[in-house]
Amino acid sequence: MSSFDFEDIARFVEGDMTEQERQQFSAQLENDHELAAKLREYQHIDSSLRMKLVDDSRDQVFKASLDTFGKEYFRNSRVIPLKRYITWAASIAAVFVVFLIWSPWKANMYEQYAATSMPATAERGEVSGQGEMQEAATAFNRKDFNLAKSKLETVLKSEPANNMAKLYYGISLIETGQTVEARKHLLQVFNGESVFKYDAGFYIALSYLKEKKEKECALWLKKIPADAPNYEKAQELFRKLK
Repeated sequence: MSSFDFEDIARFVEGDMTEQERQQFSAQLENDHELAAKLREYQHIDSSLRMKLVDDSRDQVFKASLDTFGKEYFRNSRVIPLKRYITWAASIAAVFVVFLIWSPWKANMYEQYAATSMPATAERGEVSGQGEMQEAATAFNRKDFNLAKSKLETVLKSEPANNMAKLYYGISLIETGQTVEARKHLLQVFNGESVFKYDAGFYIALSYLKEKKEKECALWLKKIPADAPNYEKAQELFRKLK
């Protein structure tokens, strides 16, 4: 069982951890599939709140995830600072606003499934060490993928085995139209054994979807096994391609 709870995950994503906490979290994340799954769940909720919700079937999955996440969060968390509680409450309220003003048919299929956020992995204000990752996350989450790509490239020069950086570098490449180059990096992650393996596989599929190569996209979606956290999402997209 993971030694980190949902509040720790939120602090990691928002960049509120100390450097020592961040290093401990990152180290455990590499091999802890339960923690990685919870991180992805948080990112899914966060990106849905910040950007958009997709079609009705995924809306139902999102609402179920939010309900489960909320129960787990409030059962396991410590006393929540007032500022964080207000932020969380405002985010929940934003769900209803999104339901009212966002029209799911406006986004194409790639945009519906590609939406994600990159966790901020360094403490706010840090200027050394993991500063490039922090800056990359900030750029990525505001959709400045050219800047995110540049920052992640710098990270990978000094940390070529950093699978998180490699994953988001690949996604940034897809978003800037460099799909062939993106697949080279994502394949490295997929062929390894990190917790990001099937995230990489899913984005390889999406890279083909962006190129309108639905057959290749479907072949990659089939590579994602039933026990992978993104299996249901992959299967949903696979059904839409038929």
